[in-house]
Amino acid sequence: MHALSSVVFAMAHLPLGRCAIAVSGGGDSMALLHLALQAGLRPLVLTFDHNLRPESAAEAAWVAAQATALGLPCRLGRWDTPARRGVLAAARTARYRFFAQACADEGLTHLLVGHTLDDVAETFLIRRARGSGPQGLAVLPPQTTLFGLTVVRPLVGVRRHDLRAFLTGQGVSWLEDPTNTNPAYLRPRLRAQAAARDAAGDTAEHLAAQAAAYAAQNAPLEAAAQAWLATHPAHPLGWQPLDGLADLPDDIAVRVLGALCTRWTGAEHAPRLSRRQVALARWRLGETFTLGGLVWAPGLAWPEHPLPYRAHPPAGSHLVPYAQLSACDRARLKPALPLAVRRRVPVAVASGGQVCAVPAALDLKTPPEIGRFDVRFCLPVRGAASKIGPLANAGA
Repeated sequence: MHALSSVVFAMAHLPLGRCAIAVSGGGDSMALLHLALQAGLRPLVLTFDHNLRPESAAEAAWVAAQATALGLPCRLGRWDTPARRGVLAAARTARYRFFAQACADEGLTHLLVGHTLDDVAETFLIRRARGSGPQGLAVLPPQTTLFGLTVVRPLVGVRRHDLRAFLTGQGVSWLEDPTNTNPAYLRPRLRAQAAARDAAGDTAEHLAAQAAAYAAQNAPLEAAAQAWLATHPAHPLGWQPLDGLADLPDDIAVRVLGALCTRWTGAEHAPRLSRRQVALARWRLGETFTLGGLVWAPGLAWPEHPLPYRAHPPAGSHLVPYAQLSACDRARLKPALPLAVRRRVPVAVASGGQVCAVPAALDLKTPPEIGRFDVRFCLPVRGAASKIGPLANAGA
């Protein structure tokens, strides 16, 4: 159990402050929860009901009860509109959107998740079979960013069976998700083949070591991409400035494109490198196009589907999108933004129908009688596009 002692030590020394932890009730996440407690953390427990099995609501309630018994706060999310196609990928996106929104509501920036060394090996096999390049094979790094949330994976060096042995020794129960053994899905089939791979010498440790080697190879380029991202935050109204991207070398710029696609959409991985290379060439030529759920244009990118806002407009007013203003008001306030972005910008309108305030984040010259209000975009919890509306409805 030396590996688990190292995990506890590492978590105790992470510069997290207060953080959240994703708990499904399975063995991996329950072990992470109890290891976090041993490390002195008191995290916010987040659990998500994917609504794909009859038992899922009861399982989410069980996790909440476990958190309460440990004296920890807990928030539950539920997927009300499961996808008909690409269910697992859509479920993951919905789950992480909920995590990001819950953390934003609580002012948290870090989320602990229970990916293990076995998950690294399985993901590596999947990516390798799909022909991923060196960047795609550097799977499940110890830390990444999704929806602006720092996701930390303390267990990527620990085997799944060691975590269950730990729970058994602690007298802690966990849930078994039948999806994890359903041969209709790829990962369960890979798990069923693990013994044969071990016998052939293609162990989980060996596969994870290959992933780590690719990560080390990519590290300098990834660091350069992350440095650019750190100095180019998203605009409060929901678009991504791209100034300075044209100055980056191609091998760094394509990583920036991939990171932005996953950050804004929560996708498990970025578009293929070949697609990003073509997209970068088009962007350098000044074209406008879509890639990875974002619209890319000279100087900025924005999500294909509008994001809801949280706003604090003046009392007695209501929010409407810029596109719904009168032609006169649109001409008077016209922000220097592409039409597809401009039309989504929320504007405060008084009961008489006149514009009374605009977002403080917009660089506009307005008459003295038009005030300013605070507004920021939110990540939708359920993945559906949301209309701009009053604060009580925005981002809910």
